[in-house]
Amino acid sequence: MRKWITALREQVDQGLSAAEDATRPVQERVLSRHEARRRIEKATESIYNLLDAAERGLP
Repeated sequence: MRKWITALREQVDQGLSAAEDATRPVQERVLSRHEARRRIEKATESIYNLLDAAERGLP
């Protein structure tokens, strides 16, 4: 369970970091809009996969 929570936390952190970067003023952004979107989409997919795996483990 701890490994799952750690994996979920990492994906949430990555998605939120990319989203935060994307909402900064243009001159303060580190990521391109394309890269921020890619990271957010990847984190979203990973989060749903983790939740699906957890759900399959329920009785």
